[in-house]
Amino acid sequence: MSKNRQAIPVKAPIQKKANSIQEMLVKGFGLHQKGDLIAASEIYAQILKLQPLHFDALHLSGLIAAKSGQHEAAIQLISKAISINAVNPSAYCNIGNVYLNIGKHDLAIDKYSEALRLNPNNDVAYFSRGLAHQGLNQFDEAIADYEGAITINPQHIGALTNLGNIFKSQKKIDEAINYYNKAIALDTPNPEPFNNRGNLYHELKWFKRALLDFNHALQLNQNYPEALSNRANTLFALKDYEGALTGYNNAIALKPDYAEAFHNRGNLYRELKQFERAKLDYEKALYFKPGYDYVRGVIFASKMNLCDWTNLKEEWRNLQDAIKRSEKVIAPFLTIPIAESVDIQREVGQNWVREKYQLAAQSLVHLPKKANSKKITIGYFSADFHDHATMYLMAEVFELHDKSKFEIIAFSFGRDKQDDMRRRAVAAFDQFHDVRDKSDEEVAQLSRTLGVDIAVDLKGYTLDSRVGIFAQRAAPIQVNFLGYPGTMGASFIDYIIADRTVIPEKFRDLYSEKVAYLPHSYQPNDRRREIASRKFTRQEFGLPDNAFVYCSFNANYKINPDVFEVWMEILRSVEDSVLWLLGGNQTAIINLRSEAEKRDVDPNRLIFAEHMKLSEHLARHELADLFLDTWPCSAHTTASDSLWAGLPVLTLPRETFASRVAASLLMQLDLAELISSNESDYSNMAVELGKNPVQLPRYREILKGKLKTSTLFDTPLFTTNLEQLYIDLIK
Repeated sequence: MSKNRQAIPVKAPIQKKANSIQEMLVKGFGLHQKGDLIAASEIYAQILKLQPLHFDALHLSGLIAAKSGQHEAAIQLISKAISINAVNPSAYCNIGNVYLNIGKHDLAIDKYSEALRLNPNNDVAYFSRGLAHQGLNQFDEAIADYEGAITINPQHIGALTNLGNIFKSQKKIDEAINYYNKAIALDTPNPEPFNNRGNLYHELKWFKRALLDFNHALQLNQNYPEALSNRANTLFALKDYEGALTGYNNAIALKPDYAEAFHNRGNLYRELKQFERAKLDYEKALYFKPGYDYVRGVIFASKMNLCDWTNLKEEWRNLQDAIKRSEKVIAPFLTIPIAESVDIQREVGQNWVREKYQLAAQSLVHLPKKANSKKITIGYFSADFHDHATMYLMAEVFELHDKSKFEIIAFSFGRDKQDDMRRRAVAAFDQFHDVRDKSDEEVAQLSRTLGVDIAVDLKGYTLDSRVGIFAQRAAPIQVNFLGYPGTMGASFIDYIIADRTVIPEKFRDLYSEKVAYLPHSYQPNDRRREIASRKFTRQEFGLPDNAFVYCSFNANYKINPDVFEVWMEILRSVEDSVLWLLGGNQTAIINLRSEAEKRDVDPNRLIFAEHMKLSEHLARHELADLFLDTWPCSAHTTASDSLWAGLPVLTLPRETFASRVAASLLMQLDLAELISSNESDYSNMAVELGKNPVQLPRYREILKGKLKTSTLFDTPLFTTNLEQLYIDLIK
């Protein structure tokens, strides 16, 4: 919001006759204009000693008090001045400014209205009252006031800019751009219209245009912290991490209490998996801006990535209480590793949609289902058509779709990584559209133009998602599938694809979507997933030759104190055993070893694996004996990797979709006995297998045999079932 309001001082006093008070007032006013407020204030105080009801001295003293942050004193002084001269519009404007600065918008509006009653041609009063209305989200009234200011002063850049801001917030893109353009056409040295138009272009994913505008703003003022931070946001979106980091650093150097820049730099560090730095930046953002939306959630998530469990349970209880009060404390995806109930995840999703997509959803295009068409058109929307877990699962499904019955179209809004998986994706689709530089509305419109019948969101609320596309209604039927393991809480997502293990009948009413069931596991698999032929040795990974090797290659953030307590109980019970985990980050390694030591387990029994390319990672599974799953977020692609590599998985499902994925996979492999019913059952089975591993060869034989016969790895059958589900949705 443009807030370039200024105090309106009385006109410079004119000496009609030389008297001491008038000379003092002129001198004080001169010092005031030069910025020497202390000296000016002393002179005004001397005048008030001589003449306590001197309007100008009271009014100007009030302005100095307001500028010094002494708001109550300013109100008292200017009010007293008004009691002496009740027809001075400047005084009403200035006391209105004080009320506006302390958030008392209603009182500010009253004062500005009185100023306008006295002087209807006061563009400053119109503009300032517009600010107060905007602060109360009274947008129609704010628009009327800004237009009033422009009628009086067509070159009022603040009013033009703020009209652009309001229309931007209302998703009225053409109107917003029109007003920003008018402000920019004034050709003033004010960089704010360029900065604000750049923000709009950024939201529309028009990143090249956004960069041009931020560069223009910085040419006008190279020390403009907001433009530096916003330009960094665009560079971040374009994956120019070095440029983004420089921008955030420069913005913070200019404005050390800049909460938004700390938050945005925290996001960058989180993307770079520098979770320690991310957490520090988020904490600074919250310090400088208490109550900053969603920052408590990212601090909590950073702690989970670091396996820093200090006060973790208490913080999660507090977050849940805030969620139930519909507060903006945590993003939906960040609840997946920790939420025990579908209710909480649904509430978080609903809160998120209400905040982010309500305006778009209110203007949903209602599309009729396509009638009597020879082919059903399926649109797959994702940022992950490259070397990514989603493609590892879906690649062969895309290739096997029956092109005589289905037309499949990819809408790719992720990076254009020219790797093997990207090439497979491009070759598999009838049409492949790179829509990175298109707005949500443009992508939805493209989907509608192409006649997409079913829009399949493969991202949900995960990294680089574009939920706004579906809020604009990209197709008559919109589906949440695979990428986001939970309910989205969005009225514009019609179905979630599941199976009867991940969403049992007793839980289906907890989901905001209708549940569309597949007959076997909801998870597809690619039979072309390569396992390296190289035979690794335990010594290569620091694993003891004769130990029982438990492993869990889940991400660090899925490990919580309850899971770890059970794992340590297992290690204490099985003396010649170790736990093989993914390394993640160094802080997590240190914290996990420290937590092991607290539980009387030698920290050296925790062994950490570095990341490897997928084929070799799959090959090293042979060195482990049993995969220990996490809860309430189980292994997903990680579980199918393990099973594909022949390593048994022990899991513990709970209520949420995310907790039940590994159980779904085991059900398809006739290995239900590896699905625990509670923590005690899980621990006992892990201990029994560790002490008497006679069952493990049988499990491995089952897995070996099921690679060719199980529905889990029968991709043609899965594709046929998925296509039948699509047909049923169209009916």
